[in-house]
Amino acid sequence: MPPADLHRVPGPDGMDVEAWRTVVAEGLDVQKRLRGGYRELGLLALRVAPGYVSDHDAEAVLHLLGEEIGSTYDELLACRRYALTGDARAVEGL
Repeated sequence: MPPADLHRVPGPDGMDVEAWRTVVAEGLDVQKRLRGGYRELGLLALRVAPGYVSDHDAEAVLHLLGEEIGSTYDELLACRRYALTGDARAVEGL
């Protein structure tokens, strides 16, 4: 049996490989930009609640910031953690 020609293997729903790779590349780019947005939100949160401030002590000011910018405390807290650590797991589920 000859090996599969990966350039001819159809993607999901009959999509050809190149089209599938294009979609995947675009998805990765969107994810990268999304994480960049989370980082920017985290940096804003760090401006009002620096990293040395506990989550508990940061809660009131992050609630206020969230109300002003249309976000929630939980989102801002997660983004703050992401900005501090660079670990994308901090913003999973947002």
